Amino acid sequence: MRGFTSMIDELRDACKECGPLLSTRAETADEEQTRKALRERFPIAAGFKKEEAEKMNPDEMSHGELQNAVMQRLVGMMTGSGANHRVTPVQEVRSCTGQGYECVASFPYGQAIVEVPS
Repeated sequence: MRGFTSMIDELRDACKECGPLLSTRAETADEEQTRKALRERFPIAAGFKKEEAEKMNPDEMSHGELQNAVMQRLVGMMTGSGANHRVTPVQEVRSCTGQGYECVASFPYGQAIVEVPS
């Protein structure tokens, strides 16, 4: 039960931090504050621990680097380890299939997930 209480407290803290960004009151966050808060929370929502997210420093990453890191984590979570999957630019899928990989999914921003067939 203690773990559940801890999780509730963490959620409350996260909601307090995001409250000004989600508020419908006249006082709204500027675009930079919103972007910073989302970049900090995006990795955590994708399964990174808070310490891991802070260590990866999402503010210093490009948009594509952040997406790739989060996608790699999600693929790893879906498959257990992610060792048989990788995220690659769509333009490289053809060369990956020549190496035995199989395209599993593609995304509108130019990335694809390829998998070694089992």
